[in-house]
Order: sequence, then structure tokens, then C-alpha cells
Amino acid sequence: MILAITAAGLAYETKGLLTGEAASAATVHAVREMAMAEPLVSTVNELRTLHFGPNDILAALSLDFEDKSNLEGVEQTVNRLERQIKEKFPDITRIFVEVQSREHHVKDAALFGD
Repeated sequence: MILAITAAGLAYETKGLLTGEAASAATVHAVREMAMAEPLVSTVNELRTLHFGPNDILAALSLDFEDKSNLEGVEQTVNRLERQIKEKFPDITRIFVEVQSREHHVKDAALFGD
């Protein structure tokens, strides 16, 4: 009976990792808050996370920057944000940031059904 319960628990956890389980809601919320705390970020269009293993999470962010932002400011913001996320969440090993206006993000989502 103990072996059956243990096997069921392991199967459940393994299935979640194999099918691409997202990071916890608390982690996603914290990453979103970190992005919104950046002065040049006006909106987090989208934030997706994906487990590749127990200690290997990918985070993909689509960010809309303030219109007054210059390229150097955007680069510094992205670098700072990546560093902060990795320091706070060492399991997030890969971070991809897409710079996209909110307007274009909404149009693309409607067009491609995302």
C-alpha cells in the first residue's frame, strides 16, 4: 500500500514536469511585480513560465516600455531585470524578454488566437 501511494505521487509529479508545468503562482506574481517596478516598463503584456526540470525554469516576458525610452535604457532595464529575477529565483535559469507595444501585443493575440 505504501509503495502504491509513493508510486502514484511520483507519477503525478513526473507528469507535471514532462508536460511543461508552469512555475508557482507566487513566483509568477513576484516576477510580474519586479518587471512593473522598473521605471521604463509601462506594462507586462504577457508572462509565461515553463519547467524543464525540478530546478530549471524558463521565463518569457513581453514588456511594453514607456514611449520616451531609448535603446540604452531598455537594454539596462532588461539586464537589471534578468539579474534580479535570477538572484531571487535561482531555479529560473533562462529568461527571454520581448519588447512589444501593448497595442501590437493585443493585435497579435487576436490575430493568432493566443
